[in-house]
Amino acid sequence: MPMTPPRRCSTCHQLVTGHCSHCSRQVNRARGSRSQRGYDESWQRLRAAHLARHPLCHDCEHAGRVRVAEQVHHVRKFTSLSDPRRLDPDNLRSLCQPCHARHHAQTGVARHQTRTVPNRPRGKFIPIHNPGESR
Repeated sequence: MPMTPPRRCSTCHQLVTGHCSHCSRQVNRARGSRSQRGYDESWQRLRAAHLARHPLCHDCEHAGRVRVAEQVHHVRKFTSLSDPRRLDPDNLRSLCQPCHARHHAQTGVARHQTRTVPNRPRGKFIPIHNPGESR
């Protein structure tokens, strides 16, 4: 397997392959914990309830595909822990990991490490057969 060529870290300018572990730790420390960012126990309960009610990816369904949702996305970003959009069920959308990454890439929000739901297939694709089509 070919090695990735070294590059300069955008923060410390050291030559690195992959991610600069020192700068990554600093960035993660500055971000704060999940609960400090608004993903506390209340959010975890709401997220689990939302995935139970909406287990399929919203975007894939609209595109005629069926894929298990792994992420719960805030349609309108919340700005603080007291922002009512943070725990508003109408502001949530179930998405598979590829669709969630695409949303964040389109909005310019950095993609961070995500936690998967245990015992759920990751982004399992299930094609839909339309009755008018031949197999």
